Amino acid sequence: MLIDRVAGMLTTRTTNTLDQALGWLQELTWADQLVICRMTAEKSQVKIEQVYNYSFNAQWVDIYIAENYANIDPVLKYATIQQGAFEWDFGKQRPNLYFPRKFAESAQDHGLRSGISFSVCSCAQARQFTLCSAGNVAPHRYSVSRDALSALVPAFQIVLEANRPLGKVNEIQLTDKERSVLAWLSKGKSVWDTSVILSVSESTIKFHQKNIYRKLGVSNRAHAIAKAVQCGLLETG
Repeated sequence: MLIDRVAGMLTTRTTNTLDQALGWLQELTWADQLVICRMTAEKSQVKIEQVYNYSFNAQWVDIYIAENYANIDPVLKYATIQQGAFEWDFGKQRPNLYFPRKFAESAQDHGLRSGISFSVCSCAQARQFTLCSAGNVAPHRYSVSRDALSALVPAFQIVLEANRPLGKVNEIQLTDKERSVLAWLSKGKSVWDTSVILSVSESTIKFHQKNIYRKLGVSNRAHAIAKAVQCGLLETG
């Protein structure tokens, strides 16, 4: 069955076979949350370039992206140092996996307690990695989870690359001006700050902001940032 899942993804390279493989993985591991991300390590920062959320709490993913937790998440940082499988637990601090209190409490509030992740380096020169995390894996399924992830994650990376960016990005087209406005707003700049930086009026920034929200199908800044990152329209970091 595992071989069939890998072969299916490598043959078709579609998100449909990716979903089927993730569904099978979730049943195998008894995990209740699964997510895949592609990221780039730059000095001390980690930039998330692509997110494929299969069953992680959607609200937690939005908060994670909006709060830029990628830069303090020890799971992501560890994944860029040590490839392969590793376990993590918000209730157990470890030297290489120390969770900041606010981050850990927020994750636990959204039902995430522990899990297992598997990282592969997709491009050593560019420091690019693909990571799959399974949350709340049943303790007696850790061994089989490691084996399954070691076979599946390299295939996940190939499918993600073939479908980059995901999240119906082809249906979402932001202009260069809108991307620039969104980039500054994602850094916490106000409408006025952004207007000064881009040397335009506040009404112009508000006009672009309104169009950004409409195109992304969101109603506030946090959701706009989260949706843009998930669709590959905005980098974190």
